[in-house]
Amino acid sequence: MPKLRRLSARLPTTAISEKPKMIGTFTTGTAAAHPGIRLVSGTLKVGTPSAVPLIKRMKQETAQHAGDILVDCPPGTFCSMVTAVKCSDFCLLVTEPTPLADMTWN
Repeated sequence: MPKLRRLSARLPTTAISEKPKMIGTFTTGTAAAHPGIRLVSGTLKVGTPSAVPLIKRMKQETAQHAGDILVDCPPGTFCSMVTAVKCSDFCLLVTEPTPLADMTWN
């Protein structure tokens, strides 16, 4: 039986690194007709796989504001929508009358 040799190779420390990357932008504002309502809207860069980090950043930005906050998010019932409505007091969901939407909510 061959002897096993212990390899004492050093592990690479710079093989993978993290860098800040812009995945989208967001804007905040106040409704002209209703100054107590704040609007937060984000735009994800094309090709970005997940809107969740952008939505979390938008919610951080508005956390210190009092009053109502309107968060605009992508359609569907996926992670981005769940992240947008998490910890909300009220949520208005817009759906479409399709078999898939019906199956999702039933």
